[in-house]
Amino acid sequence: MKRALLAAAFISIIGLVSVSAQRVYVAGQDNGNAVYWIDGVRNTLSAKGYTSEAVGTTVSGSNIYIAGNEYYEDFDVEYCLPVYWLNGRRVELPIGDFDSATINAIASSGSDVIAAGYVEYWDWDDADYDEFYAVYWRNGTLTELDVRSDDSSAWDILISSSNVYIAGRDGSNAVYWLNGRRTELPKTKNSAKARGITVSGQNVYVVGQDGNEAVYWLNGVRYALPSASGKEAAADRIIVSGSNIYITGFDDDVPVYWLNGRMTALPKASSDYKAWASGIAVSGSNVYIAGNDNEAVFWLNGRRTALPKIGVSGRSSAYHILVVR
Repeated sequence: MKRALLAAAFISIIGLVSVSAQRVYVAGQDNGNAVYWIDGVRNTLSAKGYTSEAVGTTVSGSNIYIAGNEYYEDFDVEYCLPVYWLNGRRVELPIGDFDSATINAIASSGSDVIAAGYVEYWDWDDADYDEFYAVYWRNGTLTELDVRSDDSSAWDILISSSNVYIAGRDGSNAVYWLNGRRTELPKTKNSAKARGITVSGQNVYVVGQDGNEAVYWLNGVRYALPSASGKEAAADRIIVSGSNIYITGFDDDVPVYWLNGRMTALPKASSDYKAWASGIAVSGSNVYIAGNDNEAVFWLNGRRTALPKIGVSGRSSAYHILVVR
């Protein structure tokens, strides 16, 4: 009864007609466990390891895929295994001859399910020489991306018209891959990284960070995003809806989003800790943003709502949000 009342309250808040007409999925972590929330109702995913997390969600037909990571410790060394859950059933992904691997995003189109992340190769004699390589898994098969360094990672993925776009970092450079072909993005600082990617028509948008500045690239041209603090800022994810371009991120310790380049600060519970906005989804006139404000939260059209968690003091985080009609 309590779960039903919570779901009903959540549906009332976000203005859904019915659960069957539209559902809101949020992927994250609660008290060390991989979880997802459907219309505000918390669900724990079956996982191994001493802690786990869910980082992304995608839907293909009637199948719901949730990507995540499980963390283990062996001889005081922590390593990670990438997994996904297909309709709640746990599937472990291969890591080849590498020592550890991490998923950061997942996407699907028809029968193709592709996850992006990175693998690690450890130098057991000198931890400073560990190597990291950007990779993707296509229907369970691991493939390394074209990189120029031994310190690279993939952070977001999009499938559009059979083309696969992946955003990430290669050494000190922000890059994206189109069907495996690497494109380096311009920067003005010593180090840059790409965190999110989307496509609208012939336009390719990438967002990320150049030094301590939040930026986006449109068809390879760099643009700075405004900051109110003048301190560190970063862009995390991007979505295009009609003529509107939404970008999430943070400005110093404040969660923010940019709409067509104009920054708006999102409400946070306290100024005592850092908060940020990560995942974003748009449905009709509603804008949903997931993030972290010392707990897992989402903002609907700027209104903050905390997602249910275990215990009052338990820590939770939200990484990705998806609206399914």
